[in-house]
Amino acid sequence: MLERRLPHGCAWLEHPPQADALTMRAATSVSCSRTGRWALGVLLALAWSAGAAEVDVSRLPPPADVKVEYDRDVRPIFEEACFRCHSGERPRSRFNLTDRGAALKGGALGVAIVPGDSARSPLIHYVARLVEDLEMPPPGKGDPLTPEQVALLRAWIDQGANYPESAAAGRVVRSLSATPAFAWVSVSGNAAQFREHTWLPDEASGGFQRIEWQEPVGRDGRLTTEARVLFGAEDYEVKLSYDQRDVGFLRGGYAQYRRWFDDTGGYYPPFNTPAFSLGRDLHLDVGRAWFEAGLAKPDLPRLTLGYEYQFREGERSTLQWGPVLDPATFELRSIYPAAKAVDEEVHVIRFDFQHTLWGVEVQDRFRGEFTDLRSTRANVDSFTLGGALPDSVTRYREGFQYFEGANALRLEKPVKDWLLLSAGYLYSNLDGDASFSSETFIPADPSLGPFVGDVAQEIILRREAHVFNANSQFGPWQALTLSAGVQADWSRQEGFGRASLSGLPSQLDANLDRFALTEHFGLRFTRIPFTVLHAEARLQQEDYGQFEQQAISDDFDEARDFLRDTDATADLWDVRAGVTVSPWTKLAFDAGYRSRLSESDYTHNRDFDLSGSPGNGYPAFIRARDIGTDEVNARLVWRAARWLKTSFKYQYVCTTFDTRTGDVTDPLGVGVIPGGWLRSGEHRADVYSLNATLTPWRRLVWNTTFAVSDAETTTGLDTASVAPYEGRIHTLLTSLTYVLDNLTDLTASYAFSKADYAQDNFADGLPLGINYDRHSLLAGVKREFKHGLTASLQYGFFLYDEPTLGGAADYTAHGIFAWFTKRFE
Repeated sequence: MLERRLPHGCAWLEHPPQADALTMRAATSVSCSRTGRWALGVLLALAWSAGAAEVDVSRLPPPADVKVEYDRDVRPIFEEACFRCHSGERPRSRFNLTDRGAALKGGALGVAIVPGDSARSPLIHYVARLVEDLEMPPPGKGDPLTPEQVALLRAWIDQGANYPESAAAGRVVRSLSATPAFAWVSVSGNAAQFREHTWLPDEASGGFQRIEWQEPVGRDGRLTTEARVLFGAEDYEVKLSYDQRDVGFLRGGYAQYRRWFDDTGGYYPPFNTPAFSLGRDLHLDVGRAWFEAGLAKPDLPRLTLGYEYQFREGERSTLQWGPVLDPATFELRSIYPAAKAVDEEVHVIRFDFQHTLWGVEVQDRFRGEFTDLRSTRANVDSFTLGGALPDSVTRYREGFQYFEGANALRLEKPVKDWLLLSAGYLYSNLDGDASFSSETFIPADPSLGPFVGDVAQEIILRREAHVFNANSQFGPWQALTLSAGVQADWSRQEGFGRASLSGLPSQLDANLDRFALTEHFGLRFTRIPFTVLHAEARLQQEDYGQFEQQAISDDFDEARDFLRDTDATADLWDVRAGVTVSPWTKLAFDAGYRSRLSESDYTHNRDFDLSGSPGNGYPAFIRARDIGTDEVNARLVWRAARWLKTSFKYQYVCTTFDTRTGDVTDPLGVGVIPGGWLRSGEHRADVYSLNATLTPWRRLVWNTTFAVSDAETTTGLDTASVAPYEGRIHTLLTSLTYVLDNLTDLTASYAFSKADYAQDNFADGLPLGINYDRHSLLAGVKREFKHGLTASLQYGFFLYDEPTLGGAADYTAHGIFAWFTKRFE
């Protein structure tokens, strides 16, 4: 709740390591359009034109005239508005509100609670929105507290800011809770499509939705075990944790889940045949096992050493559909389904260091990954209608083994109350080798083949990257906060190896050098009453050098023997500006504009091949590319009454793709095809959404969201075989909860989605648009019994209808879900 600072420093390593480490983005930023760039100048002018405002405690509501109970009055407020950010091991601004000791200690902004004096407690100033630029929750991150809630917090602080013993850090009550669960789902139609949509198995499944055991160890220790075991769903998890307050922790566990895929291919009505299916149960099992140990003694460096094993194993569908031939009309359409077998393993070692020295927060994180990726896919090359088996199939095997190490160092220091500085450095290095092989066989005649295709067993890949950044935040000064950052990113990637292409030895060589400089500027102004103005700009300049060469030892000159040497530059301009206005507690409005323009130019120093018309290599004929995006956002929130809250949101996005090409020599010798600028693609979308939350009675809560997306994607290709992709998606989400009595709740939810992207280009191509209707209805009852027993029963109905696939994906499903929870202390 007391967050004032923007994220600083180098982003912690996540895959890939070249991820942008400059993350100083204001939490309330919204978008701007190119047509509204003038808004940035207006905001800058307004930001510098006003003076500061002091905290006026006379504007505070008086403390509530009640005896405050933490669990009844205070905790619900904290859970709604504060705990999301100010709890756990790494609370925002180092301010933790979950226990009294941590709350009174304060955080990065100092003491926030003064027991016995709420008027002098900064926490009250922030939640009452009296401090400019420190309103809590921040605009856009939660609803402002009502005067009644502020009054309750004032009374709680005036009465000593007491917490119950159960909220004290380190206090654990020995407890055991178990939640057995059972589900039965009956599916009529495409069960694989149902599983892919819902991640639920058909037929019976069950086990324990959750088992939790907590055991106190000594005065400040806690042992926690959590488990989930669901047979049929193949969903398992076991977590063990031992925490010793102000000493450290040991944690470990294992988790696994299953994801299903439909194996149905495309559909072409003129063939007068149903959509093809592989007839296989495609699924991936995804899991991980981990262990970590940490030292967390006060005034000593915080150290964490961990190991993690990750895996993915199974089969999944792909869109590499194979061609199907109608022998009567000789029409050919790529609609035969395809799948890929995946076997991936990753071993991760990490070490984290965190400490504060002379006011400087130092964080260093190392991560090493040993990865082994293997996949096999058998794609149909040709299938003739009426045949029992494909005419030919090619099997591809791919492998990639590598080690990637990365280390990120981050420094941060609040130099003054109005100045925060940070810097970071990231180094990463990847060293790996890849392999590829292909072979073609005839399924109808196993005695033929397999015929060996392209093979490459020795492909070496190396990549190294250095990333530096420096960031600063100034203010707030007179309600104005400024932030600025710069990042330099250099990387080099090398790949080389030997292959056999069409049975002939071949040399492969490629490398890529990249340097990028990124600047980021942010502004936030809160001087205007009930208004927040914000703007930011991100600029980036990139330089690329790319080299690639392939030579086939076949004593024959052809286009496959080539050498390309390309230099490229890219400039990015990304500007956002917006305003948030809340003149009354019941009404809030925010709007924003965004303009994003990326301009790339390519200089092809060398473009050689041994064909009769060299210099026509792809992509060397591309000379420049511009991508522009205009975006407009607007949102209105209206609390029409205590029992009704509504919000309306609108978003407009338009992205254009323009390409400039050079002159190309016609390979048939007709002449030269002139180049120039062309509109290669355009995407436009209008998105509307309406949300309403109604509580007409204390026992009834009804929430509804309705959204409409109207989008169109076009290409610059002037041919009937590629039709524009345009249509609408309608979405309705609604839920209802009725409290029948103190022990019984009735719940219901309904979700509906409809898309109409169907295309009508059967004569010239393959329609890829989709039409579907999808319904999901859940209704149930939850009942609390004596002795800590809770039971729930739920019915589910699911319906999916997709005419563009000829009914092959349709299904109707009914489900019964039951579970109960028993808690022992």
